[in-house]
Amino acid sequence: MSDLESALECLRSFATPPYAERLGGLLQAGKRTTRRKVVDALAHFSGWREECAHRVPSSLQSPAALEEYATKHGAQSTCYVLSEDPDLDDRRLALKEALDQLVGSGMGSLVVLSPAPMALYLGEEQGDVTFLKW
Repeated sequence: MSDLESALECLRSFATPPYAERLGGLLQAGKRTTRRKVVDALAHFSGWREECAHRVPSSLQSPAALEEYATKHGAQSTCYVLSEDPDLDDRRLALKEALDQLVGSGMGSLVVLSPAPMALYLGEEQGDVTFLKW
């Protein structure tokens, strides 16, 4: 499965149906302009399904604690990033590196974890961190 396919699977699995359909369609279109709309929507995204969206306690929101939290739930050491940060968007990175750069950056991001579907959502607001897993 490609990185983009994993991201699409996460959106389809974790976003409520109207959001999943819209964002998945924009992301799948393969154009940078439509991808930018998806990435921009991550800033204040609130369309996650309640049953799979687990708010991460503030005590676990440092990069190291989030990495440990994710790996305890089965995440591998690399991830794929959808982010408002153009330097990190559409990149596969070590999970540690991605979290070191994204946590506290104020950039809305979806850190797609392997094995999919599993992800960390980092909103623009400090403390807006959600672990997405069934």
